Amino acid sequence: MVWDQYGSMSIKATTREKRREGTRQRVSSSAKVPGNWHNFLSNDENKKELFSFLSTSIVQTPVQDGKQVYITSGDQVLNAGNGPPMGRCNHEEADTRVLVHLLYALQYTSLGMIYTGDTDVIVILLCNFHHIKAVNPESEIWISFKTGKTVSMISLNNIHCLKFGCDDVQSLGSLSCIHRVRQHVIFQIQRQAILVQAER
Repeated sequence: MVWDQYGSMSIKATTREKRREGTRQRVSSSAKVPGNWHNFLSNDENKKELFSFLSTSIVQTPVQDGKQVYITSGDQVLNAGNGPPMGRCNHEEADTRVLVHLLYALQYTSLGMIYTGDTDVIVILLCNFHHIKAVNPESEIWISFKTGKTVSMISLNNIHCLKFGCDDVQSLGSLSCIHRVRQHVIFQIQRQAILVQAER
């Protein structure tokens, strides 16, 4: 599980300060659940405290034998279970932290499952697919993508095999290529949603 982290020296700190409008509310096991989640999550301090609370609570919860849970807490990665510890992760955005966690997991397994509702995560994974295969050539990555009440299962391996009109999908320097990749990802998600509805 990964969260964004909010550093005071971040280049996004100014932008976040300008858009801050939510009411500050303390987070604890005895606190009331926010009645307005949009307002609550509009305050970065609320999110930081919520993420810290969830991370600590989850790692203190017993896990099934053979299961491992890794969850970010600031730049640290906490773990529950008997798995080897994971090093620090100084990535600010959860979007890229997902990739770091996946690359770590692929040292021990060939099957990866990502749960997200953000197309940027899929684009980042596609643009780093060569890193994924370098860590584990046998890796098979699936994405459970949720939009509203619809969940689509997407094979990252299959999307990567398609042509995007780019000479090098791995290159993050080509914004036009990334735009085409994103548009194709959105198309695949919409197509999958239509297929799911047709089967009902």
